[in-house]
Amino acid sequence: MAHKPILFSTPMVQALLEGRKTQTRRVIKGVRKDNSLLVEKPTKTRMGISTHVIDAPELGLLQYSKGDLLWVRETWAQIEEVECGCSEFCLCPQVGEVRYRATVGDDERKWKPSIFMPRQHSRLTLEVTSVRVGPLRIISEEDAKAEGVNAIGAEDGRDPDKRSFVWSFQILWDSLNKNRGYGWDTNPWVCIPEFKVHHCNIDSFNQQERS
Repeated sequence: MAHKPILFSTPMVQALLEGRKTQTRRVIKGVRKDNSLLVEKPTKTRMGISTHVIDAPELGLLQYSKGDLLWVRETWAQIEEVECGCSEFCLCPQVGEVRYRATVGDDERKWKPSIFMPRQHSRLTLEVTSVRVGPLRIISEEDAKAEGVNAIGAEDGRDPDKRSFVWSFQILWDSLNKNRGYGWDTNPWVCIPEFKVHHCNIDSFNQQERS
């Protein structure tokens, strides 16, 4: 069991908090045109060893495995100074207090990118229950819903009254990955961990499990 950080956008953190998100899809890098992954690099005396990407979960070649604990990194801020003017009973944030954009929304606060969130400030822990792989575009409505998106109406000439979670997920995916070269149209192989969401810091979760 490994402990690893995992980044989520603000809308996806909100979906985690609301219990709407139990899956995520992450690009598997290094997949060749023949859908193989390198297991062992070639040397001067030995040929390299490859396997089909479908076997990656069993061989431990993915970034996530069943049983892993993932601590969520999200956009955050830490109160550095307070000038509230309260005289007695005060509900204003205190110096050192951590605020989360997914909870308080946008304001004039100087937000810090999720990549800079330290482990001790994470408030969500994901317990990976299963991991599978597949081409990005092979996704059901049920799985797309489990990604935490809301269904939207089709905008490509199909029935406008038919609402689709897959269509919504496609838009989300491209907003996050298209500029990185992994757009929906490229149909990359993805790692698909499913997880339970625990509303606590990963170290608090570990203490609860041991007690």
